[in-house]
Amino acid sequence: MRQIGAELRHSYWTIRAALDSAAVRSYQLTVAKPAPVLGEYKGQIEALLPKSERQPRKQRYTSHKIYQLLQKEGYQGSESGVRHYIGEQRRALKRPPVYSLSS
Repeated sequence: MRQIGAELRHSYWTIRAALDSAAVRSYQLTVAKPAPVLGEYKGQIEALLPKSERQPRKQRYTSHKIYQLLQKEGYQGSESGVRHYIGEQRRALKRPPVYSLSS
């Protein structure tokens, strides 16, 4: 365990816990993180995305264009935060329907 720890640069106890537990533990965010800067602009983004989907492909809103629109309205946050939120919303809109196996 010490040799594995030295090669992978993890502590002895981390290696021991990994070897003791065969199941992979994944991280689950329990409480959503607040977005104090983006929070008040989320409604505007959510209103623009469905409009954008109905437009011709070349005229749709990109994340950068939405960021520029928000900046004109006083948004002080980062572009990466806007892009991340827009990506989450687009993935949620394109999510395939869930089918149940009940008969």
